[in-house]
Amino acid sequence: MEVEDTEPAGGAEKNREVTRIIHLDAGEYVLHYRTDDSHAFGAWNAGPPNDPARWGVSVSRVRARSERR
Repeated sequence: MEVEDTEPAGGAEKNREVTRIIHLDAGEYVLHYRTDDSHAFGAWNAGPPNDPARWGVSVSRVRARSERR
């Protein structure tokens, strides 16, 4: 995540977010995420983001148009 690709996430000015769609082939994956201990989920040292429950990394399935009904 590069700061120039982000948008404000609410709360403290340092809270930033990026939303991207990444196409993955079927299979099993392991996601690794690292944060620091000074401003992390449940341990905010400044205003939390607008959606604290999704702070960090969120993975969701996006259905292709052909799958939508």
